[in-house]
Amino acid sequence: MAHDVSALLEREKDVLRLLLVGHDAKSIARHLDLSTHVVNERLRDARRKLGVGSSREAARVLALAEADSPKNFGDKEFGYPKPSEAVTDVKAQVGHTLAQTGINKGILVMIVSATLLASAAFLFSMNSPAPAGSAATVVSTYPVNGSQIKPGPYKLTVRFDRPMAPDSFSFVQVDRATYPECSGKPEQSTDGKSYTLNCIARTGKRHELWFNRKPYMNFRSKADAQPATPYRLRFSVKP
Repeated sequence: MAHDVSALLEREKDVLRLLLVGHDAKSIARHLDLSTHVVNERLRDARRKLGVGSSREAARVLALAEADSPKNFGDKEFGYPKPSEAVTDVKAQVGHTLAQTGINKGILVMIVSATLLASAAFLFSMNSPAPAGSAATVVSTYPVNGSQIKPGPYKLTVRFDRPMAPDSFSFVQVDRATYPECSGKPEQSTDGKSYTLNCIARTGKRHELWFNRKPYMNFRSKADAQPATPYRLRFSVKP
């Protein structure tokens, strides 16, 4: 059965992504600074739009859709990539693991390689729990995902749920035409959870960027250097 993921609002996708990496409604509410009631409403709306019976099934549908798009892209990173980082392609390993364990494809679980700090693999399984020590996640941005802002100067900001490694970031460009007009080096907040860039909003522009996206995964937790879960930000500027 085909599911119309495009019908989901960004706020609904946000709660599904957090659910996917092991959070429950209460912890999602804490991360997003919402009430549990609002989180449950968003999960219910997502289930209804996707035509599925459970929130975890809705999260699996979203994960599969986002894993498949896009397959071929030319991302560029704003900032200072680390050339020594290695990224492991684990497509063959996924098939081998699924065959050995009998796990059904369906749920997207991020795991981190024990030998390469920068390698991230996605395994599809119906029954595997989220890994202990889950990856850092984005809890808020400015501009807010899907919002429309006024033309003029603004501070592009991303905030994570924990302190992040200093001088390590990946503001990833998907298309030069939609990447925000920013300058200077990103500034980290005193608590280590936020990064900010000085930018200019031009009338009528539409923007898209990612905070982490393979192969650029330099937003990392300070405690364990684990790459943060990729997050896509889209917003526009008033005409």
